Order: sequence, then C-alpha cells, then structure tokens
Amino acid sequence: FVDSCEWIHFFALAASCLTNNVTETLKLLCELLTSDPEGGPSRINFEMFKTLYRFLATIDKNISESKIQDVVNYLASDVERQEGMVQPSNFLHASCPELYPDILS
Repeated sequence: FVDSCEWIHFFALAASCLTNNVTETLKLLCELLTSDPEGGPSRINFEMFKTLYRFLATIDKNISESKIQDVVNYLASDVERQEGMVQPSNFLHASCPELYPDILS
C-alpha cells in the first residue's frame, strides 16, 4: 500500500471525509499542513495547493479542468504577493471563482 499511494493523496482523501465539499477540504488541508503558528493565515505552497485541488477534482468528477484553471489563474496574483504561498482567505474571497460547481444551477 505504501509504495502505491502518495501520502498527500491519502491525506486529502481522508480530510474530504470530514468535510462537505472541496472548498472545506482544502481549507482543512491548509490548516493541517501549514507551518504558520496556530491562529495564523494557514498558508501552504501554491504547488501543493494545486496538487491537492487537482487530485480532489479527479475524485469529484464534477470539477472541470477549465474550473481548476479559472481558480488557479485568479489565485496567481495573490500567490505572487505572498511569496508562492496560498491561504484559505484567498480562495474563500467573494471574487474568487468557486472551487467546485454549483450543481443546483
């Protein structure tokens, strides 16, 4: 099992069992993986965020590549100002595209 599974994918999948959607899962993962002090911004490396988001999108199957790209493009300017890091407040911001589609619309 250890040789055939990337730990970060296993970790993301486990976290997704504790939340209601991809956005909440990514917020939880930021909180768990950050090296910021307790109560801090919960930043993680943007490359890690993209890896986690893409993996969760493959599990969800309702998140298109264009949706992922919209989110990544939006976050790029925040990430540049934050020295390659992303934090939940960036992807929870009202002007950020939703991380998953509203399947009711």
